[in-house]
Amino acid sequence: MSVYAISFRIADRTTGYGSYDERYTSVVEATQALTQGRYWEETTSFLVLESSHDSSASLATSIEDLALFDPAVDLLLVINLSRKGFAVRGKNDDPDVEEIMAKR
Repeated sequence: MSVYAISFRIADRTTGYGSYDERYTSVVEATQALTQGRYWEETTSFLVLESSHDSSASLATSIEDLALFDPAVDLLLVINLSRKGFAVRGKNDDPDVEEIMAKR
């Protein structure tokens, strides 16, 4: 079991994956479905949860598979707080996250 922080941005437009509201709700519901243990979502587009996934990449892929996440316009960041792993999915125009995470 690991603890993960998840942040995401859903583009404010309708895409082939659905409307903004549909895609946003689907990401939240996907993270809830993938939680084993506690789940916290008191701030906008940021979640902390416990999951049995063995890596950030695995959890990010599962969120993508379950949600209406559009990788062409949406952005997902999954950080494993129990280990040093992280995964970025979707449209990321700022590569600094890679360098920042490398410093942990």
